[in-house]
Parts: sequence; C-alpha cells; structure tokens
Amino acid sequence: MLNCQIDFPDSQVSPAVKDKIMDEIEALNDRYGNITTCHVSVRIPHKHKEHPFFHIHVRLEVPGKTFIVGKEPEKNSEHRDVYLALRDSFDVLERRLRKHFEKVKNHLHHKKAM
Repeated sequence: MLNCQIDFPDSQVSPAVKDKIMDEIEALNDRYGNITTCHVSVRIPHKHKEHPFFHIHVRLEVPGKTFIVGKEPEKNSEHRDVYLALRDSFDVLERRLRKHFEKVKNHLHHKKAM
C-alpha cells in the first residue's frame, strides 16, 4: 500500500477524482516502483469560483529524489476539467520520473562497466 495523501482543500472530496488519482499513482508505482510518499492537492482558487480552473499540486518522493509538479491552469483552458488537469500533471510527473530512472540506470550501468 502506498503512503499517499489526497486532499481537496477548496471543495468536497470527489470519490471519482480520488480514485482517478490513486489509479495514476499506482500506475507510476507499477512502472517505476520505489514511490515512498505522495501528496496530491486538488485546488479551486476562490477567484475562479464562477469558471473554475483546477490547480493540481503533486509532491512525490522516491529514494533520494523529490518531485514537485504544480500546474498553472490559467495558461490552459482545458484545466477547467479536473480530469484534463490531472492528466497534464501526471504526464509531467511521468516524464520526470522516466528521466530520473534513466539517469539512475545509466549511472549504474556505467559503474558496472568500470
């Protein structure tokens, strides 16, 4: 079981959104492993109550590295849909994890060759 905290500080908890977040985190953990902790915050700033933009903040830790993703939704009108905002945040996180683990793998491969 992953140590994961998901919060919705500006709205009621959505079980469907919470399940989607857990699916994304579990997929990353299946692909890369070693996720030690994760915190996801789904925010709707008060200034956007009429036409909300969803702010997704993710802090994910693996041994030796912390990844922080925070989207600036006002730059992308799709982020009025929480699922699209989540997709974009987790896409960024996945690219960063892939890059990190490729570096680790290359470093270990290089050390073995010595």
